[in-house]
Amino acid sequence: MKKKRLNLGKEFSLGTHKNVNITYGTVNYENLKTIYITLECWIDPLEELDYERFFSSIKRKIYLQLYNMNHPFFKKENIVDRDVRTANMKMGKKSFLKIEVTLFVEHQFDIRGKSTRKTITGIAEDIVDLQLVGKIPFDFYTKRK
Repeated sequence: MKKKRLNLGKEFSLGTHKNVNITYGTVNYENLKTIYITLECWIDPLEELDYERFFSSIKRKIYLQLYNMNHPFFKKENIVDRDVRTANMKMGKKSFLKIEVTLFVEHQFDIRGKSTRKTITGIAEDIVDLQLVGKIPFDFYTKRK
């Protein structure tokens, strides 16, 4: 009987880009089907607005950006999930924002390789640059305090 290996998941930190912490990983690096990218930061609103609607719009823009990416490593399909508590959000109070992107892979490749790391870094930084920092009315912080 073949023993089932546990702990096939891997996660790697890509550091910080414009006060947004970036990590990526997979739940099974031996049978690679998806890669996730996580963007985490603390945000402080600069103006009052309908935050729920606003973040739903950001989620949609990220999905479309990734859908139109046309990268040979990944399929067009993707999942964008965001976690931010909009009900108690107000100016002068920091809130935690987490965006997790799931990319479906076209073929097997080494998730630990330099080219993969460079590709994922580029994708994550594009999301931060094109959809978040400077594009939405919030200050970004790596820590709560």
